[in-house]
Amino acid sequence: ALIWCIDDVKHASKDLGLKRTLTDDECMEVLIHCQENLDWSFGFGWDNIYWVLEEFYQKKEKKNGKNE
Repeated sequence: ALIWCIDDVKHASKDLGLKRTLTDDECMEVLIHCQENLDWSFGFGWDNIYWVLEEFYQKKEKKNGKNE
């Protein structure tokens, strides 16, 4: 079995060049979102985490009124 973890999400956020490091709780939110919203017939990979991270950051920044 392949297991994705908080460190994977933090690594992916650095790959994307995001300016803020996520907390462990925020990383778990990303992983849970991936798990609950993934079409498993297509599999899971880094791209899935990247897409969710980008969406997550956009929502966080809009909520905080920032454009980072």
